[in-house]
Amino acid sequence: MKFNTVMLFSISSIMIFSCNKQVINDKIKETESIISAKESAFLTDSLKNVLNVVLKNNDTTEYQRLYKEFVVSGHKKEFLYYSMKMGELNNFGEAFFDTSTILEKYNYDSKFPHESKITLYYLLKAYEVGNENAKIFIKEMYLDKGLKVPSSISVLENN
Repeated sequence: MKFNTVMLFSISSIMIFSCNKQVINDKIKETESIISAKESAFLTDSLKNVLNVVLKNNDTTEYQRLYKEFVVSGHKKEFLYYSMKMGELNNFGEAFFDTSTILEKYNYDSKFPHESKITLYYLLKAYEVGNENAKIFIKEMYLDKGLKVPSSISVLENN
């Protein structure tokens, strides 16, 4: 648990202080190496290869199936890297939304208030590309209250 908290804290810290897309991509690569270093009976080399092909080919149907498999089996946290990468590589709204839900769980577990900015960033990214689930959350959070919806980048820029 401490390993996951430290991993998420390091990713979050750098993402908060920079909106640069290259920094986000670098953090995705760093997350990949951390996941590779961590032993996981569920996340086998074979499964990693399948996930990488899914990302490369922008196979949204297989992505959705694998996400459900990870969630049902209790391995949602191990899917974080893949949801982040699928969103960034393919501008896939569902992956952005999945990332926000995984990070929301981390926020609840870790009690790191700064991580909520990253969670909101991914929720807003999902909204910006038209994800229906994100639209529901943003409507409740902003539109129903008469508030202007911020851009995803502005959330990371503001202190």
